[in-house]
Amino acid sequence: MMVLIYDIRDHIDRYKRFIPPFSENRWQSYLRGELEVSIIEGDIETLYVDNWGHPLFTIVADSRLRRDTFLREGDDSHYVVGCRAKIERAIFSEVSQPIVTRIWIEKGDA
Repeated sequence: MMVLIYDIRDHIDRYKRFIPPFSENRWQSYLRGELEVSIIEGDIETLYVDNWGHPLFTIVADSRLRRDTFLREGDDSHYVVGCRAKIERAIFSEVSQPIVTRIWIEKGDA
């Protein structure tokens, strides 16, 4: 069973400060379920901290051809190597990269 461990709606003020120019219209579209999102799924392959102290995790897709790295958001105890992860991303500004909006992690040990 997947458990939602991170939801941007609980942290949006942090992102509004760092995404210039943040589009309030796109945010409202996201809240209504109208903004296009992308989903990335895979198994957690590694957990590490980068040179700047940011806790990261890497997932590998089922095909094993793609790896993606993300900032660990939410309760760190849910991040377990081998567990399944699902990451939702959206773009809130025409000049920004996709931003992680929600993270689900498989509950329990891998």
